[in-house]
Amino acid sequence: MALTHTQRTSMFNTLTEVMGQDDAETLMQHLPPSGWDNVATKEDLRAGFAETNAAIATGLAQATTERADIIKTVSEGLAQAATERADIIKTVSEGLAQAATERADIIRRQAWHLYIVVTTVVSTVAVASVSIWIALLTRSVG
Repeated sequence: MALTHTQRTSMFNTLTEVMGQDDAETLMQHLPPSGWDNVATKEDLRAGFAETNAAIATGLAQATTERADIIKTVSEGLAQAATERADIIKTVSEGLAQAATERADIIRRQAWHLYIVVTTVVSTVAVASVSIWIALLTRSVG
C-alpha cells in the first residue's frame, strides 16, 4: 500500500522526535517515494527483459522475411527488365536489318534507273554518231 503525503509527513515528524532531524532525513531518503509496491524487483526486470527480447526476436524475424521479400521482388524486377531490354534490342536489330534491306532495294532500283538512263543516252549518242558519220560519208562521196 502506498503512503499518502500526510502519512509520510507524520512518520517524518515522529522519526525526528525519536532520532533527530539528520537521522530522520537519512532514513526517509532510503524509502521509496511512492511505496514499495512501485519498486521493481529482479523478477520484474527479468520478465521485462524477456518480453523485450521476444519483441526484438519477433521484429528481427519479420525484418528478415521482409528483406527476403524485397530482394525477391527486386530480383524479379531486374529479370523482367533484362527480358524487356533483350526484346527491345531484338526489335531494334530487326528494324535496322529491315531498314538496311529497304535501303539496298532503293539503291538497286536507283542503279537500275541510272543504267537505263545511261543506256538511253549512250544509245542516243551512238545513233547520233552513226547518223553524223553517214551524213559525212555521203556528202564526201557526192
